[in-house]
Parts: sequence; C-alpha cells; structure tokens
Amino acid sequence: MSKKKFGILILVILAVVGVILAKELFAKSNIESTNEGSFSIEQEYEKIKKINKPSIIIFTYEGDCCESTKKFFDNYNSMANKLISKYKDSFESLYINTGILSKDDQEILMKIANENSVKKLPTIVIRNYEGKVIKVIEGPFIEKEVKDIMDGLVK
Repeated sequence: MSKKKFGILILVILAVVGVILAKELFAKSNIESTNEGSFSIEQEYEKIKKINKPSIIIFTYEGDCCESTKKFFDNYNSMANKLISKYKDSFESLYINTGILSKDDQEILMKIANENSVKKLPTIVIRNYEGKVIKVIEGPFIEKEVKDIMDGLVK
C-alpha cells in the first residue's frame, strides 16, 4: 500500500472514530460530573428543580468492577440513555455517574439523593412539573413501566 493510501486510510479511521465519539457525547443529553469540574451537578439539579417541566434523574455507576456488575450497569445505562433520548424534548434530565465524582460532588450527591429518597444504585427518580417526586425506581427497571409513567406526565 502506498504512503498516500495509508495516510487516507488513517484519516478515514480517525474521522469515523471522531464522529462516533461526538455522537455519543452529544446525543445522550446527559450530564456527568468529572474531577475537573466541567459540569456542576448542583447547578444542573437546581435548574431541574426550578424549571416548569417534568424531570428524570438517573443515579448510576460507570467504572471498573467485576464483569457481571459491569455487564449489568452497561445494560442499565444503555436503557436509561434511550429513555433520556426519547423524552429529551419533554423532560429535563440529569444523569449522575457516581463512579467519577469529586469529593465536593459526593457531598452534593448525598444531598440530592436524600432529597429524592434515593437509597441505592442504580435509581431512577421521576419528578412532575412542580418538582414533586412521582416515582423512585431502585435497581433494575421495566422499560414499559417507566415509559408509562413518563407518558402520563407529558402534557
């Protein structure tokens, strides 16, 4: 293979990887707090509390763990992100990955969890237009049940 063809092949591969990463980052409509503090969980939570729109808050985990736990959370997070995408125009969403929180964010997380009756991971909290908690779903969820609740809140 010539150097020119090899260079073009590398550029195409990089472009494809870039498109896939950009799609994943921007299509999920989720907020994750990082150690660099690029997003403020507290600010996003306060926004959700004040906006006149139903909301869904997902407390989950993405990180290193045993294979069976990783498989469970990968499946759970995939289903949760599909819900967020489907209802992005009707619901505000906050996706909290507890596996990458800074010390400050951990304190804020505890406050948010307490305000929403979250006791374990993973958990989905569905809130109505007034910010009242309608449903707290701990552990695995049935997609149809969650969709039925969310559909009932859409005006």
